[in-house]
Amino acid sequence: MTPMDSPSPGYNFVKTKYNSTWNQYGSLYKKTTVSDTTYIDVQFSAGTAVATILSVIDIIWTKGGLTTLLKAFAITITGSVIDTAWYGILDATKYLTQIEVFSQGKLGLRSEQYILEAKVNGVPKQVHDGGDGRTYDQMIDDAIYNVIILG
Repeated sequence: MTPMDSPSPGYNFVKTKYNSTWNQYGSLYKKTTVSDTTYIDVQFSAGTAVATILSVIDIIWTKGGLTTLLKAFAITITGSVIDTAWYGILDATKYLTQIEVFSQGKLGLRSEQYILEAKVNGVPKQVHDGGDGRTYDQMIDDAIYNVIILG
């Protein structure tokens, strides 16, 4: 009998999912740590380039993450500029989420995601800002596949 793998220290159980294709269960564990924080007064007028905003708000690493955040706060974008002025206090924390997924007692997948939690004038939003873009269910399915096919 082979030894069973177990989550790395500090990882917490998130969920278990059954995959009917492979007739197996997978379990996902994660560990979340603060990667970065920022608290700034944002003052961008309509017509400001998204690239300019990205260079000022350095906690956001990807243009996609910034675009998603702007849209979450109802800031409209045409091409590469914002159409709506954006003023207020941005209070943001970026989290590194490290993920391990197991099936049949074996590690099937290790990954990471960056999640940005931001508040502008007290209104909270959360966006994905880098790393693995799969959902937890997709990661579990992929881990089950990896364990079965790749051993």
